Amino acid sequence: MQELSLGSVLSIAWERFKQNAAVALICVLIAGGISLGLAVLGSVVQELFKGIAGLSGSQGAIIAVSGLIQIIMSLVSWVVGVWLKVGLVVVFLKMARGEEPEIGEVFRQGRFVLPAMIAGLLLQLAQAVVPLLFGGVGVGLLVGGLKVPAFVVIGIGVLLGIAIAVVVYLGTIVWLYALVDRDLGIVASITEAWGLAQGHWGEIFLWLLIQIGLGFVILFTCGLGLLVVQPVIMIGTALIYDHLQGRPWPGAEADHGPAAAPTSRSSATGDAPLSAKG
Repeated sequence: MQELSLGSVLSIAWERFKQNAAVALICVLIAGGISLGLAVLGSVVQELFKGIAGLSGSQGAIIAVSGLIQIIMSLVSWVVGVWLKVGLVVVFLKMARGEEPEIGEVFRQGRFVLPAMIAGLLLQLAQAVVPLLFGGVGVGLLVGGLKVPAFVVIGIGVLLGIAIAVVVYLGTIVWLYALVDRDLGIVASITEAWGLAQGHWGEIFLWLLIQIGLGFVILFTCGLGLLVVQPVIMIGTALIYDHLQGRPWPGAEADHGPAAAPTSRSSATGDAPLSAKG
């Protein structure tokens, strides 16, 4: 496999974005609009029910209703957010492969939502275990009155938690792409992503730094840069996913040289790629 060139990734991602700018922008706007709409709806519904509960004159009823509405809207936002993210991954993966996705594909990936929710939750738990463990030990020391400063233990837990979160993110950066592309399932998509990342930690870490840098573009443009940055990052990650599998980048050979031939790992599974599934 040839060395992964992040310069080529960015260049090709930008070209793919320009070729599909209308679809990319509409998809991002739809996803953002729905997320914003749910947030506004949640606030309106919460205030409405708080007002109704307030007619009873019971402060407890107001708190209970407010909490219940908040939980319900949070669950709805989570499900819809994952649904939209899965749809965007499918759209931008197709763009990365030189295909022409349809806007409606953002909404047609319902069968992946539950596996994506569970896998995402497992990854979040993996990142949270160490900080919670050290935090609990720190609280125990504080309550027990031992000489070891609790803030030291908690601080170590936070630092280790950050390190583990970075490692988990780098090692599973393409898990969602593997899930929707090859329908690998919850655990298989995570382990596949981890296997693909081996030997490429440096390049993936640099890609993380590039994403952070592009995040400042969003900040400095008051959020407007998201319309371009998000598609470029997701297309770029899709290109990295295909490269790690040894899959050629269609149309990129002339400018960036031939991609590597498919590896035994990607070809031995026999899973049909996204393009073959329609």
